[in-house]
Amino acid sequence: MSDPAARKERAERLLEGATSAPWMAYFNTHGDPYVVPRDASSLASRICDVSVAPEDYGKGNALLIAAAPDLAADVIALADEVEALRAAMLEAARHIEANHRLDIEPGWCRICGSSDGHWPCIAAEATGDLRAALSSSPTEGSQP
Repeated sequence: MSDPAARKERAERLLEGATSAPWMAYFNTHGDPYVVPRDASSLASRICDVSVAPEDYGKGNALLIAAAPDLAADVIALADEVEALRAAMLEAARHIEANHRLDIEPGWCRICGSSDGHWPCIAAEATGDLRAALSSSPTEGSQP
């Protein structure tokens, strides 16, 4: 997956320059496909005429084009969700690291207790997993 922030910016730019959503596919009495604003009063305000060359006479393309503003809005929402999840993962890693100390005695973790001879303990492994997931993500930069 490419950078969610870049996809978000692209979707925002595309929405800014487009006719306001929502859009809908419209098919005249002959079945000719168009994309129009949902509140359009006539075909004069159509967004586009869709080619009737495809096998389905343009129906699939018209439906996809009409869905474009909603799909762009979904990209923006998902990018925001990805960033929130990354922030939560980073905070979890920081919390574990702050509480994962061997200052009581060697082989003892404030989170896990006694390591019972298994080192690194589960808290250290979880932190490593979180950091690895964050570093393999395309939106590097929010990690210290």
